[in-house]
Amino acid sequence: MAQHVDEQQCAECHAVQAQLWRGSHHDLAMQEADASSVLGDFDDATFAKDGMRTRFFQRDARFWINTQGPDGQPADYPVKYTFGVEPLQQYLLELDRGRLQAFTIAWDTQRKRWFDLYPSEHAGSRDEPHWTRQSQNWNSMCAECHSTGLNQSYDASTGIYRTTWKQIDVGCQACHGPAGEHLAWARAGERARPAPAHGFDFDIAANDSSAQIETCARCHSQRASIWSDYRHGKPLMDTHLPALLDAPWYFADGQIEGDVYEYGSLLQSKMHAKGLRCSDCHEPHSLRTRGEDNALCTSCHNDAAPAARAGIDTSGLKHKNYDSPQHHFHKQGWAGSQCIDCHAPPRASMTIDLRHDHSFRIPRPDLSAGLGTPNACNVCHDKRSSQWAADAVAKWYGPDRRHEHTYGETLWAGRTRQPGAAAALAQLAQSPQAPVIVRATALELLRNYPGQQALDVFRSQLFTSNPLMRFAAVRGLEVLPVGQRAALIAPLLSDPVRAVRLDAVQSLATLPADSMGAWQRLMTAGVKELESAQQDAERSSSDRPGTAEPDPSSQPIVIE
Repeated sequence: MAQHVDEQQCAECHAVQAQLWRGSHHDLAMQEADASSVLGDFDDATFAKDGMRTRFFQRDARFWINTQGPDGQPADYPVKYTFGVEPLQQYLLELDRGRLQAFTIAWDTQRKRWFDLYPSEHAGSRDEPHWTRQSQNWNSMCAECHSTGLNQSYDASTGIYRTTWKQIDVGCQACHGPAGEHLAWARAGERARPAPAHGFDFDIAANDSSAQIETCARCHSQRASIWSDYRHGKPLMDTHLPALLDAPWYFADGQIEGDVYEYGSLLQSKMHAKGLRCSDCHEPHSLRTRGEDNALCTSCHNDAAPAARAGIDTSGLKHKNYDSPQHHFHKQGWAGSQCIDCHAPPRASMTIDLRHDHSFRIPRPDLSAGLGTPNACNVCHDKRSSQWAADAVAKWYGPDRRHEHTYGETLWAGRTRQPGAAAALAQLAQSPQAPVIVRATALELLRNYPGQQALDVFRSQLFTSNPLMRFAAVRGLEVLPVGQRAALIAPLLSDPVRAVRLDAVQSLATLPADSMGAWQRLMTAGVKELESAQQDAERSSSDRPGTAEPDPSSQPIVIE
């Protein structure tokens, strides 16, 4: 297996990429706290909430925070690391036993102020939002995605963390994987000779978008961890289970509601279906978009030829001038004239971090009243009703405007148990035109409507090409007696994706050991893998005694 290398060696050959990366959000994801990295006001500034006063100051060339500690008493804590850089910066404080904690009063880099990440919650030392509690622990909650080559290294017998990393921030190998073999290949003078992925386990720039998107999804998704040994280039569901479009993470129509990042939204988009990948819009090293304002979108969506990478299907693009009042009906350069204003409206995460919905949907204010969902129009026109917005859209775009039935209406009907929901969910789950994450969500909701129709749908989706669908189909068949399940599910004991294999094993685990026939060898191996997964989960969660972390997919693989 390839080993991590000192990333200063990467810049010897990849100087341009290294320069783009310097100063990026990945580069500044975590830094040692010093005068160049700390952005907050530590000039004896104060912040008060719930009768508790926090003071930010400097002493002995270090940055300190005087605040309520785990015992409820005020004390001085040195800032060890900065965490993030824009639009907010948090600070990591060190407690005993190797614990690093993310302080919950953060610095607003735009408005230059201290603010509370949980403004509506009381956060005394016994409350979960308090900075000393497990939910704010860097070692187990944050570190995997803010550092490279992390080893949590928690000793349950002593309660001590000895967490290490290969690189403090999100470096080259966080995305490309360990570079030991790549470096050896380059230094052997073989760079002119082709080699599989140039010594890496996979090619992150391959035309097939799935490998790159799943690499980004490891951190840019709401997901549950099912195995700690992540391997670059392997299916995401070998180690992580992404959330479906469930509450409280998503509104009924799939728009972002909770802190879900971008992956689940992108999977809903037509652009993803056409082959678009993250780096088509974002320069992967600087992370900046590849065009300013509407120029990013109009490079493809324009009245001439689209400037799309080979591998993206642009055959369905309508050639017209989208960057004009004739399309968006707003004054040029004002709010509402930007593509993202209407097609990727933002939602605040961590109070002030505006994250754009990457489903790139057409605004449907006509659905908001019935479904209880937001719409882009009323994000800006928040004093107006959704009906007002719907009337404006009808006036602008006329009777031929987009107002067809949407999958959001079906998912809402399934959530709220409307008449006819089961039939609609069954149809949606089998629709090849619907995004896979939508179809998998429909399967999950269909479990609430047991019957022959639902069973037929689950059977039909057991061997589809997408592991998320296979996983959901296995879960749907759990209503059958285990003996009837065996013939249907046993072939999935050899599924190439770990999450599906483990789900199949759990589904058949209560069968007598000698009843699997030809499948017994696979079942025996599957039970061993499941036991390993459970042990891995116990190790990973042993620092949370007496707690159960919520599974964002509502689809637990192992019982913790």
